[in-house]
Amino acid sequence: MAASLPASIAYQIGPISGSELIADRRGSQVFRVQRPDSAALAVKVSRTNPDPGAPNPDYARLLAAREAAVLAHGPAPAGYLHAAGATREATWIAVAWIDAPSLHRTFASARDADTPEGRRTALIAAAAAAGAVARLHTSGWIHRDLQSAHLLCGPTGASLVDFAFAQPPTGVRIEPVVPYRGGLVHLDAPELARALLDTGPAADVTMDPPAEVFSLAAVIRTCWTGVWMYDYPEDATMTARLSTIAASDRRPLSTQRPWAWPRLEALLTAGTEPEASARPTANEFADALTHAI
Repeated sequence: MAASLPASIAYQIGPISGSELIADRRGSQVFRVQRPDSAALAVKVSRTNPDPGAPNPDYARLLAAREAAVLAHGPAPAGYLHAAGATREATWIAVAWIDAPSLHRTFASARDADTPEGRRTALIAAAAAAGAVARLHTSGWIHRDLQSAHLLCGPTGASLVDFAFAQPPTGVRIEPVVPYRGGLVHLDAPELARALLDTGPAADVTMDPPAEVFSLAAVIRTCWTGVWMYDYPEDATMTARLSTIAASDRRPLSTQRPWAWPRLEALLTAGTEPEASARPTANEFADALTHAI
């Protein structure tokens, strides 16, 4: 990837000593930008979709603007948001670069071989990720797009990133308004799938903490097994997938696990209970994972 950060955006960010394109998909590019003071930034640049058949050509730009508005209200640590803005060509947001692997990468040793060190590394990362979600819930926010790439695990703990869909506490309104229609579908809770099936494409669906705990446990399960939990074919339509999820038609963990790990399996089963009221809170889930280390 040889592209560099557009000059019109680099000028607004301030002095930089270099940039590297690290991701380019769905109308958004992410650059790692180095500053002269050695601090690195992650800069997301979202453009209008040039496809004449796109239902909402400015969707990516709206999401970038919404994430900037979310971060201005403070669900992330102080100093995480560096700057945000828009040019004629794109909407952009610059945040602190977090130099840490995803939760999926952290689980690699636990997927490859059953060793005490691999189990401990995986549990420490999972507990840290659950702790980060618990702290977010305590503040009144819900992330609404938990997935492995949005949970970064380093030596000092876990960090949440990509807050474009974050749901604010009661009474806080975020502009622009972008209807929420679920996160990564493979990780959605049954009750969220039912809400999506029962509403139109323009309806904004809310999430409550138990649904996010389900997503968190589903993320951890996928990081360990390496496969999605629901039982639908790869070419299934979105409606078919949501119907499968709503019915909790999932593959048994015993058929997907790399090996038997009763303690983790029990926690993942509790976190992905079909009934929301039967799931632990994020705090309880984090405590249980910590005690399992």
